[in-house]
Amino acid sequence: MAATILTIAGIFAGIGVFLATMYSVTQILLLEGLPRIAHFVQLVLILTVMWSLYWWRDVVTAQIVAAPLLAAALWTSALEVGWYRVFPLLVSLFAIAMLTGYIALTPL
Repeated sequence: MAATILTIAGIFAGIGVFLATMYSVTQILLLEGLPRIAHFVQLVLILTVMWSLYWWRDVVTAQIVAAPLLAAALWTSALEVGWYRVFPLLVSLFAIAMLTGYIALTPL
């Protein structure tokens, strides 16, 4: 039962990070100044974590990059207005899950 709940939570976390990534891409294209930089930093760090998990299959590197990702997500969330703060907060939850070790790799 616990494995099923963690699997469903992982699926929803993945959907949330995907939506937040797409939102950051649109904000990079539309905004100017500090919010644009914050979204760009967050996007680069999200892609670095995903790349390290997929290509290198290295959880430790992903956890190292997750700490600045958490800071960037909180920074981006502080710059957002209204309910749009949800997207960077979803990224921060993903970074916390990476840091605490809830995201692990399974053998291929």
